[in-house]
Amino acid sequence: HFAATFTGQILLAMWKGVQPMLAHHASVGIARIAESHAVIGSLPSPALDDRDADKSQTAVFDRIALSYGPPSRDCKELVIALPRGVLGCIVKVQARFRGTLFRTRHFQRTRAVAAYCKAARWPQLQAPMEGYDEEETADAKKDKRRTKKKPKKVDATKLKEEIEDFKPNVSKYLGGEPSKGAPSATRTKGFGATAGSTMADMNPDRRSWPLPTADHRACADLFALYMYNMYRRRELTNMWATLCGSYERGMDVYAELLSKNPALKPMLDSIAAQLKRGSVVGYDKAFIAKQRKESDSNAPSSRNAASDIFASSRTKPSTQRLGATQESADTQRTMRPGMTPLPKDVGQSGQADKDDMTGEYLTTYLKEMDGDDSQFKDISASVIPLSTGTSPPRKPPHEYILEAELASQKSDSRPEGMLTEAEKAARKVKPDVPFCMKRVKPIWLPIKAHRFAAYRAKVLQLLPPRILQQYVDFEKQGQYLACIKLLESATPGSLNVLSPATLVGNKPLLVETVLQLIVGYSGLCLKNNQGNIAVKLITQVIDNMSLALRDLHPGHRTVLEAYLYDTALSIAYYMPNDISLSDRSEAFFQQASERYLRLEHTNRYCKCCLRAAAVLHGQGHLSEAEYYTQQALNKLSDAPVSSLLVVCYHNLAVHTLVQQRLADSVAHVRAYVALLRQLPKLGNTWMQQVDNTQWLILKAQEMWPQYQQQQGMRDSQAGVKFGH
Repeated sequence: HFAATFTGQILLAMWKGVQPMLAHHASVGIARIAESHAVIGSLPSPALDDRDADKSQTAVFDRIALSYGPPSRDCKELVIALPRGVLGCIVKVQARFRGTLFRTRHFQRTRAVAAYCKAARWPQLQAPMEGYDEEETADAKKDKRRTKKKPKKVDATKLKEEIEDFKPNVSKYLGGEPSKGAPSATRTKGFGATAGSTMADMNPDRRSWPLPTADHRACADLFALYMYNMYRRRELTNMWATLCGSYERGMDVYAELLSKNPALKPMLDSIAAQLKRGSVVGYDKAFIAKQRKESDSNAPSSRNAASDIFASSRTKPSTQRLGATQESADTQRTMRPGMTPLPKDVGQSGQADKDDMTGEYLTTYLKEMDGDDSQFKDISASVIPLSTGTSPPRKPPHEYILEAELASQKSDSRPEGMLTEAEKAARKVKPDVPFCMKRVKPIWLPIKAHRFAAYRAKVLQLLPPRILQQYVDFEKQGQYLACIKLLESATPGSLNVLSPATLVGNKPLLVETVLQLIVGYSGLCLKNNQGNIAVKLITQVIDNMSLALRDLHPGHRTVLEAYLYDTALSIAYYMPNDISLSDRSEAFFQQASERYLRLEHTNRYCKCCLRAAAVLHGQGHLSEAEYYTQQALNKLSDAPVSSLLVVCYHNLAVHTLVQQRLADSVAHVRAYVALLRQLPKLGNTWMQQVDNTQWLILKAQEMWPQYQQQQGMRDSQAGVKFGH
């Protein structure tokens, strides 16, 4: 016990003495760890505390020590793959390279150290005898005096003759002529061979084969260059990995910030739009406000700000391009203030490629729309928003359907005595097959107004103050047709697109602004239960659209026409009792889908197909509805998993169930349930309808045999039973 206690106390004393030193070195080492070391996965080399006058020149001693370590696996593989005879040349090249570095950097210092060691006779193998150093030093001085040679005089005549008769032996690899005589002994012995080692070199076991030549030397130089490039490549890869890691960490930080504060998302969208606009017009012009005075003497001294809302402030000294006609130049000179100059290929007389909206026209459009070109691109296939946690929670389907049924019965305030027998039976909730067929509905994908608030603000700035007050009053009263009528008094000219005969010319962007405004007004009418006004607005727009869009670029006109036809189809869905609009709904779909296919907007085309199928489903044309939904599904056959595919299978399940094809309906339900497992969590409002449809179809499957027996149906009449 005494020995154990004594040893423990000694170890404790040692630890207490060593622990502060270890803690100090650990803290110093941790402080020297930088972010670059964490990315590479290495620790920094320890710093030396002892510093002399020259700081010991040991800042990178770890790299020098590492150079004497074993080579890497890549280096070994490359050396093994080398032909014989090249490795020796590589060693010579490396030796010469290291020797050159040594002579360049450390020769003077090493020479001084060697001279000091020679003068001090240090180090020696054995200790010198007493009195030996002094005697040796005196003898050495005498020997130096004896062996000192006198300078030899050189005969200039003989030296000149030797220089003239000298014939250098230049290798054929350096441009010399090959010798015609027999090869000499020294030439066949190899590099560095002597006469005494001639027989030894003839042994094939002791020499490398083939003998090194100038080709091997060139190969060694190339290999050294390749190894150096591989080293640079590795360093660049480490730099790239560091940058990528930094960007990913920055993106994670911003994503976390946005998730904590959703109010920052609109600001981020605004910054993205400004950056896109800056990439088009230049960042200095997009973010630095410049006020320029008008240099044109013909321009009026005072300009109306409302008339210039769509005009570019970046005027050029000359608007006539190379090859432009005098007529176009005159037209631009006579343009009124506020008109945005457009390229010559705009309008009906343009010669540009159809639907090819690029170049100057697209640049002008992006300048006015703050870089927003989303209308000319296809939309994402994620048509159902993701869950944000703020939507109401999902309920069990049977509870949700029961609550909806009871709410609909409460809305009917008639007493029991005034109801018919059929209405009384309908009030009793009975989940049979007809009940399920009546409750299933296809998912409706609404169309959104594009930048409605921004377009409305621009239009209001174009109106005189007196007209502006009337316009706002008509808006409050919901008289949107009167608002469009007031646009005839706009500052740039008449903007009443419902009367294209008096519409201002060469103002395509303003025409689009008013049309987008009408689409937004149509949505407000539907929201305020003013469907008849929405029908009048969109009907007049469709009827006058061909003349109102005459000044637009062909590609721009195609995009806007498809959007307006799609909007008319959506209004037909919300107004099923309007017979004239319902009769034109299929024509609206044909026009919109043809333009979407021409623009190669696949996802927009699929959404249009689903909207048309929903309209036809409400009208009772079930076969046509299923056909158009199947068309959308065929277009997405090669597309990745998305919520648009889920909607296609869901609506197909609804269409087939109403047509009493239960087996197909259940198969489609299983398809969209499998797709939902591969997607992130979608919004609860949308998922509630998906859950309700699944419950209703499975409930119909459960009660299907009883329904067939009541209706007297055979399997051939209602499709094959599921599972057979």
